[in-house]
Amino acid sequence: MALVRGHACFSAVVDQSRGGWSFGFPRLEGALSGTYAARLLAWPRNGNRCWTMVTAHMRSDVRPAASGDLEGLIDVLQRAFAADPVHMWMFPDAATRVLRQRRLFRRVLAIYARNGAIWTTDGIDGAAIWEPPREGSPAVSQFLDFVLSLVPVFGRRALTVARGIAPLASLRPREPHWYLAILGSEPKRQRCGVGSALLAPVLKHCDSEGAPAYLEASRPENVGYYERHGFELVASYTLPNGPSVYRMVREPR
Repeated sequence: MALVRGHACFSAVVDQSRGGWSFGFPRLEGALSGTYAARLLAWPRNGNRCWTMVTAHMRSDVRPAASGDLEGLIDVLQRAFAADPVHMWMFPDAATRVLRQRRLFRRVLAIYARNGAIWTTDGIDGAAIWEPPREGSPAVSQFLDFVLSLVPVFGRRALTVARGIAPLASLRPREPHWYLAILGSEPKRQRCGVGSALLAPVLKHCDSEGAPAYLEASRPENVGYYERHGFELVASYTLPNGPSVYRMVREPR
Protein backbone atom coordinates (compact mmCIF):
# COMPACT_ATOMS: atom_id res chain seq x y z
CA MET A 1 0.00 0.00 0.00
CA ALA A 2 1.34 3.36 -0.77
CA LEU A 3 1.51 5.52 2.23
CA VAL A 4 1.86 9.41 0.65
CA ARG A 5 2.67 13.64 3.02
CA GLY A 6 4.39 12.27 3.39
CA HIS A 7 3.04 10.70 0.53
CA ALA A 8 2.30 7.05 1.33
CA CYS A 9 2.57 5.11 -1.45
CA PHE A 10 5.10 1.56 0.83
CA SER A 11 13.81 0.92 -0.10
CA ALA A 12 17.28 1.91 -0.03
CA VAL A 13 20.42 1.48 -1.89
CA VAL A 14 23.80 2.08 -0.41
CA ASP A 15 26.94 2.66 -2.40
CA GLN A 16 29.31 0.08 -0.96
CA SER A 17 32.16 2.51 -1.57
CA ARG A 18 30.64 4.38 1.40
CA GLY A 19 31.28 1.27 3.42
CA GLY A 20 27.87 0.31 4.53
CA TRP A 21 24.78 -1.60 4.74
CA SER A 22 23.58 -3.15 1.50
CA PHE A 23 20.11 -1.64 1.21
CA GLY A 24 19.18 -2.80 -2.25
CA PHE A 25 20.24 -5.02 -5.10
CA PRO A 26 24.05 -5.04 -4.99
CA ARG A 27 24.23 -8.79 -4.44
CA LEU A 28 21.42 -9.72 -6.79
CA GLU A 29 23.09 -9.00 -10.14
CA GLY A 30 21.60 -12.00 -11.90
CA ALA A 31 18.28 -12.23 -10.12
CA LEU A 32 16.68 -9.30 -11.94
CA SER A 33 18.29 -9.80 -15.33
CA GLY A 34 16.21 -8.33 -18.12
CA THR A 35 14.22 -5.96 -15.91
CA TYR A 36 14.41 -2.21 -15.61
CA ALA A 37 15.63 -2.71 -12.07
CA ALA A 38 18.63 -4.78 -13.06
CA ARG A 39 19.72 -2.19 -15.59
CA LEU A 40 19.25 0.70 -13.18
CA LEU A 41 20.61 -0.95 -10.08
CA ALA A 42 23.46 -2.98 -11.54
CA TRP A 43 26.54 -2.61 -9.36
CA PRO A 44 30.14 -3.30 -10.39
CA ARG A 45 31.70 -5.98 -8.24
CA ASN A 46 34.27 -3.61 -6.78
CA GLY A 47 31.50 -1.39 -5.41
CA ASN A 48 33.21 1.80 -6.55
CA ARG A 49 30.24 3.37 -8.26
CA CYS A 50 26.51 2.89 -8.64
CA TRP A 51 23.41 4.46 -10.16
CA THR A 52 25.50 5.98 -12.94
CA MET A 53 22.52 6.02 -15.28
CA VAL A 54 20.64 8.57 -13.21
CA THR A 55 23.01 10.52 -11.01
CA ALA A 56 23.55 13.13 -13.70
CA HIS A 57 19.91 14.13 -13.30
CA MET A 58 20.00 14.46 -9.50
CA ARG A 59 20.18 17.58 -7.40
CA SER A 60 23.57 17.54 -5.76
CA ASP A 61 22.27 16.64 -2.30
CA VAL A 62 19.95 13.81 -3.41
CA ARG A 63 21.53 10.39 -3.02
CA PRO A 64 20.84 6.74 -2.27
CA ALA A 65 20.30 6.13 1.43
CA ALA A 66 23.18 4.81 3.54
CA SER A 67 23.20 2.54 6.57
CA GLY A 68 23.72 5.42 8.95
CA ASP A 69 20.54 7.09 7.69
CA LEU A 70 18.15 4.52 9.17
CA GLU A 71 17.23 6.29 12.39
CA GLY A 72 16.97 9.63 10.64
CA LEU A 73 14.69 8.13 7.99
CA ILE A 74 12.43 6.65 10.65
CA ASP A 75 12.27 10.02 12.41
CA VAL A 76 11.45 12.05 9.31
CA LEU A 77 8.89 9.58 7.97
CA GLN A 78 7.08 9.42 11.30
CA ARG A 79 6.82 13.21 11.37
CA ALA A 80 5.73 13.31 7.74
CA PHE A 81 2.88 10.87 8.38
CA ALA A 82 1.91 12.05 11.86
CA ALA A 83 -1.50 13.27 10.66
CA ASP A 84 -1.84 11.14 7.56
CA PRO A 85 -5.45 9.88 7.22
CA VAL A 86 -4.43 6.33 6.30
CA HIS A 87 -2.07 6.13 9.27
CA MET A 88 -4.80 7.43 11.53
CA TRP A 89 -7.05 4.67 10.17
CA MET A 90 -4.36 2.02 10.68
CA PHE A 91 -3.45 3.32 14.14
CA PRO A 92 -6.62 4.80 15.66
CA ASP A 93 -5.19 4.93 19.19
CA ALA A 94 -3.46 8.30 19.37
CA ALA A 95 -1.64 7.27 22.55
CA THR A 96 0.34 4.55 20.75
CA ARG A 97 0.36 5.92 17.19
CA VAL A 98 3.87 7.38 17.20
CA LEU A 99 5.37 4.19 18.63
CA ARG A 100 3.55 2.02 16.11
CA GLN A 101 4.46 4.30 13.21
CA ARG A 102 8.12 4.06 14.13
CA ARG A 103 7.87 0.27 14.34
CA LEU A 104 6.17 0.24 10.96
CA PHE A 105 8.82 2.31 9.21
CA ARG A 106 11.63 0.32 10.80
CA ARG A 107 10.15 -2.96 9.54
CA VAL A 108 9.19 -1.59 6.14
CA LEU A 109 12.69 -0.24 5.59
CA ALA A 110 14.13 -3.62 6.54
CA ILE A 111 11.78 -5.43 4.15
CA TYR A 112 12.39 -3.09 1.24
CA ALA A 113 16.11 -3.16 1.89
CA ARG A 114 16.05 -6.55 0.20
CA ASN A 115 14.30 -5.48 -2.99
CA GLY A 116 13.85 -1.75 -3.31
CA ALA A 117 15.48 1.63 -3.76
CA ILE A 118 15.45 4.58 -1.34
CA TRP A 119 16.54 8.08 -2.20
CA THR A 120 17.16 10.73 0.45
CA THR A 121 19.16 13.95 0.88
CA ASP A 122 22.35 14.75 2.72
CA GLY A 123 20.28 16.37 5.45
CA ILE A 124 17.74 13.49 5.60
CA ASP A 125 15.00 15.93 4.62
CA GLY A 126 12.81 13.11 3.29
CA ALA A 127 12.74 9.83 1.43
CA ALA A 128 11.38 8.36 -1.79
CA ILE A 129 10.95 4.59 -1.53
CA TRP A 130 10.44 2.61 -4.72
CA GLU A 131 9.74 -0.97 -5.67
CA PRO A 132 11.24 -1.82 -9.09
CA PRO A 133 9.32 -3.43 -11.94
CA ARG A 134 8.29 -7.06 -11.82
CA GLU A 135 6.00 -9.19 -13.90
CA GLY A 136 2.34 -9.04 -12.87
CA SER A 137 0.72 -7.72 -9.73
CA PRO A 138 1.50 -9.23 -6.34
CA ALA A 139 -0.95 -11.94 -5.36
CA VAL A 140 -3.48 -10.98 -2.73
CA SER A 141 -2.20 -13.86 -0.59
CA GLN A 142 1.33 -12.42 -0.76
CA PHE A 143 0.02 -9.03 0.20
CA LEU A 144 -1.86 -10.47 3.16
CA ASP A 145 1.26 -12.36 4.25
CA PHE A 146 3.19 -9.09 4.12
CA VAL A 147 0.68 -7.24 6.26
CA LEU A 148 0.26 -10.11 8.71
CA SER A 149 4.02 -10.22 9.14
CA LEU A 150 3.56 -6.79 10.71
CA VAL A 151 1.30 -8.06 13.50
CA PRO A 152 3.68 -6.67 16.13
CA VAL A 153 3.16 -3.26 14.50
CA PHE A 154 -0.61 -3.33 14.05
CA GLY A 155 -1.54 -5.48 17.02
CA ARG A 156 -5.24 -6.35 17.06
CA ARG A 157 -5.73 -4.14 14.00
CA ALA A 158 -3.59 -6.42 11.81
CA LEU A 159 -6.44 -8.42 10.28
CA THR A 160 -8.57 -5.31 9.73
CA VAL A 161 -5.69 -3.52 8.04
CA ALA A 162 -4.86 -6.57 5.94
CA ARG A 163 -8.42 -6.99 4.74
CA GLY A 164 -8.74 -3.30 4.06
CA ILE A 165 -5.70 -2.82 1.87
CA ALA A 166 -5.39 -6.29 0.29
CA PRO A 167 -7.68 -5.41 -2.68
CA LEU A 168 -5.18 -2.77 -3.75
CA ALA A 169 -2.75 -5.53 -4.73
CA SER A 170 -5.04 -6.75 -7.49
CA LEU A 171 -5.65 -3.21 -8.74
CA ARG A 172 -2.04 -2.48 -9.59
CA PRO A 173 -1.09 -2.31 -13.29
CA ARG A 174 -0.39 -5.66 -14.92
CA GLU A 175 2.60 -4.42 -16.90
CA PRO A 176 5.97 -4.03 -15.15
CA HIS A 177 6.14 -0.65 -13.43
CA TRP A 178 7.99 1.32 -10.77
CA TYR A 179 5.87 1.51 -7.62
CA LEU A 180 6.28 4.54 -5.39
CA ALA A 181 5.72 3.00 -2.01
CA ILE A 182 6.48 6.04 0.16
CA LEU A 183 7.31 9.66 -0.47
CA GLY A 184 7.70 11.67 2.71
CA SER A 185 9.48 14.88 3.64
CA GLU A 186 10.22 16.81 6.79
CA PRO A 187 7.11 18.91 7.56
CA LYS A 188 9.21 22.07 7.86
CA ARG A 189 10.70 21.35 4.42
CA GLN A 190 7.46 20.61 2.59
CA ARG A 191 6.70 22.90 -0.36
CA CYS A 192 10.42 23.54 -0.69
CA GLY A 193 10.99 21.17 -3.62
CA VAL A 194 12.31 18.27 -1.55
CA GLY A 195 9.70 15.81 -2.80
CA SER A 196 10.22 16.78 -6.43
CA ALA A 197 13.98 16.36 -6.08
CA LEU A 198 13.54 12.94 -4.47
CA LEU A 199 11.20 11.79 -7.25
CA ALA A 200 13.43 13.00 -10.07
CA PRO A 201 16.03 10.19 -10.34
CA VAL A 202 13.56 7.34 -10.84
CA LEU A 203 11.08 9.36 -12.93
CA LYS A 204 13.90 10.35 -15.28
CA HIS A 205 14.89 6.71 -15.49
CA CYS A 206 11.29 5.75 -16.26
CA ASP A 207 11.28 8.21 -19.14
CA SER A 208 14.59 7.00 -20.55
CA GLU A 209 13.60 3.33 -20.27
CA GLY A 210 9.94 3.67 -21.28
CA ALA A 211 8.67 2.38 -17.94
CA PRO A 212 5.41 3.45 -16.25
CA ALA A 213 5.18 4.40 -12.58
CA TYR A 214 2.33 3.82 -10.14
CA LEU A 215 1.33 5.04 -6.69
CA GLU A 216 -1.57 5.30 -4.25
CA ALA A 217 -1.90 8.77 -2.75
CA SER A 218 -3.38 8.97 0.72
CA ARG A 219 -4.63 12.56 0.55
CA PRO A 220 -6.86 14.20 -2.07
CA GLU A 221 -4.63 17.29 -2.09
CA ASN A 222 -1.71 15.11 -3.22
CA VAL A 223 -3.50 14.23 -6.47
CA GLY A 224 -2.71 17.62 -7.99
CA TYR A 225 0.86 17.40 -6.76
CA TYR A 226 1.41 14.13 -8.56
CA GLU A 227 -0.40 15.34 -11.65
CA ARG A 228 2.27 18.04 -11.94
CA HIS A 229 4.79 15.21 -12.10
CA GLY A 230 2.97 13.46 -14.92
CA PHE A 231 0.73 11.06 -12.99
CA GLU A 232 -2.92 10.64 -13.92
CA LEU A 233 -5.73 9.63 -11.59
CA VAL A 234 -7.10 6.16 -12.34
CA ALA A 235 -9.67 5.77 -9.57
CA SER A 236 -10.13 6.09 -5.84
CA TYR A 237 -10.49 3.25 -3.37
CA THR A 238 -12.14 3.66 0.00
CA LEU A 239 -10.79 1.74 2.96
CA PRO A 240 -13.42 0.03 5.17
CA ASN A 241 -14.77 2.67 7.55
CA GLY A 242 -11.83 4.81 6.54
CA PRO A 243 -10.43 7.35 4.08
CA SER A 244 -10.00 7.03 0.35
CA VAL A 245 -6.72 6.48 -1.44
CA TYR A 246 -6.12 7.64 -4.99
CA ARG A 247 -4.62 5.29 -7.54
CA MET A 248 -2.42 7.08 -10.06
CA VAL A 249 -0.35 6.01 -13.07
CA ARG A 250 2.40 7.87 -14.91
CA GLU A 251 3.23 6.86 -18.47
CA PRO A 252 6.79 7.54 -19.61
CA ARG A 253 7.36 10.83 -21.38
